[in-house]
Amino acid sequence: SFTLMFQREVGDRLFAPASDKAYGRLSIITQYLCDGYRIFDLPPEAFTPPPKVTSSVMRLVPKAKPLYSDQYPVADMIAMLERITQLAFGQRRKMLRQSWKTLELDWDSVQISPTIRAEDLKIEDYARVAALLIGNKKQF
Repeated sequence: SFTLMFQREVGDRLFAPASDKAYGRLSIITQYLCDGYRIFDLPPEAFTPPPKVTSSVMRLVPKAKPLYSDQYPVADMIAMLERITQLAFGQRRKMLRQSWKTLELDWDSVQISPTIRAEDLKIEDYARVAALLIGNKKQF
């Protein structure tokens, strides 16, 4: 496991749930690879000289078997997750139908509504889309 300290806002993003305003690409990649939680926060006064931000100590525990790792190499899954989250969150308020139009997805096969927005899609859904694209050997 890892015990790391981050600026609180970064710590908020690591394990933010779907539909949370802090949820984004960092949340998806982190939660694909790790389970974790905030241990505690440290105020600026705990440091000399004091920074202008609060810090969070976070525990990250790598998953033994990330989703779809039995079918595809984890490195390939991460690379595909990076690509699809970049497209999805590049224009955060757009529907995925617009953000992912270059992917030519069969929306029925991925079992996702094309009218959903990037921040409302769960980690499992992103992993399923990544695995489908890797399986179809989609390059974009």
